[in-house]
Amino acid sequence: MTRPAHLVLATLAMGAIACHPADPRLVDGRSDALAPVSTGNNELAWDMLQTVADMDGGNLFFSPFSMVACLSMVYGGAEGETEAQMAAAMSVPEGGEASWHENLGALLADLSGEHYRGYTLYSANRVWGRQGYPFEQGYLDMLDGSYLAPLEEANFAADPEAVRAEINDWVAETTRDRIPELFESGDINGDTVLALVNAIYFMADWATEFDPRDTEDDDFELADGDVVRVPMMHAEATFMAGEQPDGTQVLQLPYDGDELSMVILLPPTADGIDELVASLDDGTVTDHLAIVSEREEFTVELPSFQMEYDLPFEDALGDLGITDAFDPVLADFSGIVDPSDGQIWIGAARHKAFVRVDEQGTEAAAATGISMEDGAAGPDELTAIHVDRPFVYMIQDDLTDTVLFVGLMMDPSAAPLQD
Repeated sequence: MTRPAHLVLATLAMGAIACHPADPRLVDGRSDALAPVSTGNNELAWDMLQTVADMDGGNLFFSPFSMVACLSMVYGGAEGETEAQMAAAMSVPEGGEASWHENLGALLADLSGEHYRGYTLYSANRVWGRQGYPFEQGYLDMLDGSYLAPLEEANFAADPEAVRAEINDWVAETTRDRIPELFESGDINGDTVLALVNAIYFMADWATEFDPRDTEDDDFELADGDVVRVPMMHAEATFMAGEQPDGTQVLQLPYDGDELSMVILLPPTADGIDELVASLDDGTVTDHLAIVSEREEFTVELPSFQMEYDLPFEDALGDLGITDAFDPVLADFSGIVDPSDGQIWIGAARHKAFVRVDEQGTEAAAATGISMEDGAAGPDELTAIHVDRPFVYMIQDDLTDTVLFVGLMMDPSAAPLQD
């Protein structure tokens, strides 16, 4: 048995400005092969939203796609009950691990690099590993082949703070300083053996922008019935919208390039937000999107907002059934290192996120860090949607129906835009 060690994994997501003609996507649809990955990602999105909403009760924002990329790289080295729990949390089909990594890797690769599309959606992976540590070669081959993340040697033992600074500097640069410090003091230390980082950028203009001159303060009803005044953006144009028989309204706002969109789910009453959140899964969201149709001369009122969020990731993962991975005795990551050389488990999990929604468009960023230790109504009637009460929103890749970011806005007055 080797001395205590840490494995640290991180993923992040954010936005960057796009101003070039669009390059074609390689993954341009939800194929039969990709469907399990997209469905699993989306199920985790709604499970996580429900779990964290119960814990928090306020505004929240996170990237399920970042989480899935992060967890999947760890999952690739899990065995036994640890593997089963992680697979269940991400809805990985039984016997489908190899296909999962292959198809998630293909989607990640499609989002990598500078594509010069009408929007910016950029993904990158890097892996730092302790010099001389006996990683399983098959695991490293999986990271390199599926996640395009070859191992880079790092001197964790001699100068962990320098390595932490290097990783955080890369994260900060990649996220345009929206995530200035992913790993905090102690996350990277002399016992760290591996750090994996996935980055995804997103920034895009609306396909139909809101005129700042039309933004005015207006009422927003909170779930408890109180009313606050918030900046409300206003536009009259052709939009995609729909209304369910129970009064739930659905608004889909495409971004420039028409490959990604923000979807807003608005309950019929302010105090109906908890019921709406509890109802969401991949199936119900698909049903909501199915009623959306083009509405001409349609009015949309939407609050602007900006927020940072530190999600209780470790507690949420436990609630989603990933428990053995945190137990020094029960955790089985023998696919990463032979048990005779080390016994590793998840010691800490972090997720930080940022979002800004204004008249021009959206910027989003998120970062996930995991450290692992070793030691022992009918369309004809709907003419407007006024987003003046708590709502759920998501940013999705329309080509593959994959949810990239999810948010719950309970009180925009607590999330004003910053200069």
